[in-house]
This record gives sequence, C-alpha cells and structure tokens, in this order.
Amino acid sequence: VRWGDGESNSYNAASPATHVYDNPGAMSITVDLVDEDGTHPFAGTLSLTVVEVPPSITLTGDSSVDEGEIYSLTLDPGGESFIELVVHWGDDNTNTYTTAGSKNHIYNDGGFDVQITVDMVTASGTIVGVGSKTVTVNNLPSSIFPSGPGTALEGTEYTLTLGPVTDTPGNSVTQVIVNWGDGQTDTFETPFPDEALHTYINGPATRTITVDLVDDDGTNTAATLQVSVQDVAPTVGFSGATSVDEGSHYTINVGPIFDPGADVITQLIIHWGDGSPNLFSQAPGDATHTYADGTTNPTITVDVLDDDGLHANAGSFDLTVNNVAPSISLGGPSDVDEGSLYTLTLGNVVDPGADTITSFRINWDDGINPQDISAGSLPSSREVTHTFANGPATPNIRVDLFDEDGNPHVGAGSHSLTVNDIAPTVSLSGAESTEEGDLYTLTLGDVIDPGTADVVSSYVVNWGDGSSDTFNTSNLAVATHTYADGPASHSITVDLADNDGTHSVPVDIEVSVENIAPTVVITGDAVIVEGDLYTLNLEPVVDPGADTIQRYLVDWGDGKSKTFNTSSLSQATHRYTSGPSAPTILVDLVD
Repeated sequence: VRWGDGESNSYNAASPATHVYDNPGAMSITVDLVDEDGTHPFAGTLSLTVVEVPPSITLTGDSSVDEGEIYSLTLDPGGESFIELVVHWGDDNTNTYTTAGSKNHIYNDGGFDVQITVDMVTASGTIVGVGSKTVTVNNLPSSIFPSGPGTALEGTEYTLTLGPVTDTPGNSVTQVIVNWGDGQTDTFETPFPDEALHTYINGPATRTITVDLVDDDGTNTAATLQVSVQDVAPTVGFSGATSVDEGSHYTINVGPIFDPGADVITQLIIHWGDGSPNLFSQAPGDATHTYADGTTNPTITVDVLDDDGLHANAGSFDLTVNNVAPSISLGGPSDVDEGSLYTLTLGNVVDPGADTITSFRINWDDGINPQDISAGSLPSSREVTHTFANGPATPNIRVDLFDEDGNPHVGAGSHSLTVNDIAPTVSLSGAESTEEGDLYTLTLGDVIDPGTADVVSSYVVNWGDGSSDTFNTSNLAVATHTYADGPASHSITVDLADNDGTHSVPVDIEVSVENIAPTVVITGDAVIVEGDLYTLNLEPVVDPGADTIQRYLVDWGDGKSKTFNTSSLSQATHRYTSGPSAPTILVDLVD
C-alpha cells in the first residue's frame, strides 16, 4: 500500500490497513498486489484529502467554583509548541500566558455556567479554541448573622440584633427584610440598623424569624432564628377600702385588666378569701360582697380565663374584716331606792357577724364585782336582779358580751338609772310635857337605813326652842335638855349625818313646856305706927324660866297699890294712914 505521502506498508494478508498522515494535502493511495505470478502495480487506487487538524490543549480543573474564590485551571498543550496561550475565562476577562501549567482566576459573581476557551498563538498564527471547559460558578449569597433571645414575652418589645451585612464580590445588599414569623415583616434600607424591634401580640407560640437579603442576585434567606413567644398572664387591678365591718356590704372596683397579649377574656372568678367565689363574664367594675364574720384578714384574688387558659391569681388585694361588737338593748326602771331590788331586762342581741353569744357580764357600776351569766342559764324572761346598797348615785349599768371571738365586747349595752338615797330614820320617845328649867330627857332608838353602805357619823337634836345639840357618835341612846322658858310647845326633831349628807328624820316629838311663876321673898316690920313710913324689902326674883321682870305690882293691903316699872326692885315704901289694921301686903310680878 502506497499512501501517497511517500510512505508505504506491505501486508501478507488482506486486512484493514491504517496510516497517520503527518501533513495535509491531496493523496492518491495505490495498492500493488504480489502473487506467484509477480507484482501487479496499481491493483487499486483511492484519492484522499488529508485535512490539517489544529493543535489542542488539555484543560484540567474543578467543574465548579464559588464566586469570589480562586479557581485553578491547568493548561497542558501536550507536545504542541506555542508562543502564547490566551485564556478566555468566560466572564469577559482574558489572560495571556507564555507558559502552560496552573493558572488562577477569581469569578466575582456567580449563579451561572461559564465556558472557558483557550487560543494558541503559534509561529504560523493564532489558532482559536484549542481547548475549552465548562465551569459552574456558584453564587454565594450575602450573609448576616442575627442574634437575639430564644424567648419573648407577648406584648413586650423583642430586640433582634442584626449584626453587620457581608456582601460577596460583585453583589451589593440593598435591603434587609425581617420576617418575624407572625405575618409581620420589616424592611430596612441602607444604612442598615444594628437592631430590629418587634412586639409579638400573642403567645404561647413558636415563631421562626427569617432574615432575607436583597442584592444583585435577588432575594435570599440569609438567616433564621427560632423564638418561643411566651404567654403573659393578664393582671387585674383592684381599688377599694382596706377594711370593712363584718356584715356590711363591701364594694371593690375590679380593673383595669392589663393583658399584653391579644387575648380574649371570657371569665373572671373573684375569690373573696372566705370560701365564696363569684363568676363574671367580664370585668364587673364594682363588685360587692358581704363578709359574715370578723376579725379576719382575707386576700381577695381574681382568676382570669382567656383563650390561653386559666390564669390564677391575676390580681390580689389585702383586706381587713373588722369584728363589729354586738349590741344589746337593756330595759328597766329609770330609778330605784337604795336597798330595793332592781330588775334589769336583757333585750335582743344585735350582731352583724355570724357570732354566738356565750355569756353576759353585767357591771352594775356600784363597786360590786361584775355578775357573769352564761347564755344557757339566762331565764326565759331575760330578767336579772340586783340591789344597789347606797344612794344617791347615778350608775350606768354596762353589759359586756362574750362570743366565740374570745375577748369581751365591752359596753355592748348600757342603761342609766338613779339610785335614790333613802333618809335614815330613828325612833324618838320622851315625856309629853316638862316644866321650864327642868331637865328633859329624849330617848333615841336604833337608826334604820335601807342604804347598807351608809354610816351615821353624828346626831343633831333640834329641841324646838332654837337650840340644838350635836353628838358626834354613830349611836346615840339618850339626849337631855333644859327648856329655859315656858309656857311653850316645842317639836323636837333629829337630823342624822352620814356619808350621804344630813337627813332630817321624819319623826318628831311635841313637848309642852309649862311656865313656872316667878317668886320673890319680901320682908319688913310686922308692926308699924300709923302715919309712919313702912319699908318693904324685896329679895331677887326667883324664876326657873328665862323670864324678864317688867313690872312689880305691890298691893299694900289697905286698898292702895303701886306699880314699879322696873325689872329689879329691892325696896318699896308706903305710909299707912290709919290704924289699927292688919293689912296683907301682896307683890305681883309681871314678866
């Protein structure tokens, strides 16, 4: 076989024959056959055009690379000689190399495939496309690394720290979009803030925050963060008085109700602290309650039921329930004599609390120990009696009540009265009459006084003649007196003085004081000559009464008399003119 390029090959058998043409050109292949007869030239011919094949180069490198990263490409031209290798990187960038081997390139942008092609410059010219390779340039999204707490309270502002935004080469982030996971988003333009704030209106819920970055390549989710939004129990405010009396209506204002979440309240349960709750479908405003008993210190609490469930103790209020002392009505006379039995009626007990009276203590206000009566021993008439030993007095009877609360309720009832002082008496006895100047004797019996606390300290005997005698003794049996003058009628009275004062004994004795005629002793001569002057001598007047002589009447016995207007007369003279006679001289005294 003559290949037409000056080369030939001999074959001993008919078989496929191969040949490599080193140069291009028109070739005429001829085949000579040799057999036993000899060589037969040009037994077959074939015209062939050998086309020139351009040189090739092997490109070796990764099939993909991230944008911004170094891509290494190895150029292997084999045995081909070249002057330069021109690498077209497929991103509008071209580099010319005079040597083969590893070459580096950075793709500033990605998200697409590039076709790397290589041209070879030889002595005879430039051969285009001696090698090619397809490389995928991966797009690297811009990055951000937000951070924030793993939990958030509903209704409370949540802070998300965005941190810096990292752009990739060839990309420029123009927006940061925060999707809060509850249907709300916030979009931020440059310059980007360091923090994003958001309030979750309802919990409990789990929200996934996503942060999207918008750059030249579009929108990509750069980061996610999971947040547990916790339900915040609602709180209820209270306002009202801090104390109330047992049995009275207590009013408290319920509200406002604060719930940071968008919850719907369906029920409020108020616990009054005494075991009796009330249910309300909404905030009642003013709520009223009556506490049956005190003293207690209940804490009012409220439970709130909403779409998140029951929130116990959403609000509380401390209260003091005052024990109100029971009262009792008292009845009885407004006055009583000392020493007499007094009857007091214990009326109905009024107690706003749920208390049971166990006993009564009666203070009679007379210095005597109080009288205790159990409720069980109180008679059905509810009457109790007492004797006031002394008057005058204005005691204020006080009744204290005892119940299961322990301490007595002092002064639950009171009743004022007057204890009349009863004057003491004493019996008097003595003669109905006496002569003036004689000693009169008065006999006194025992003192009788219903006031057992009274003590007689003195007797005053009024003799009825303007004079009196005071005897400082507690017991007087006899008193004497001399009436100076008569005739007269005197009422003897006795006043008794004790610790309550002086009392006139309502008993007297009428005494008749008889007048005793005064006497005078007269002397003189028993015989006288008629015509002579007779002298009558008068001694001092004797009168047991305290009388004053006003006149002397001298009857000379001869039919003649003379009056001397004087209180004292020692001599009187008279001349008898005729005799013989035996006159009797008489002297009358006028007082």
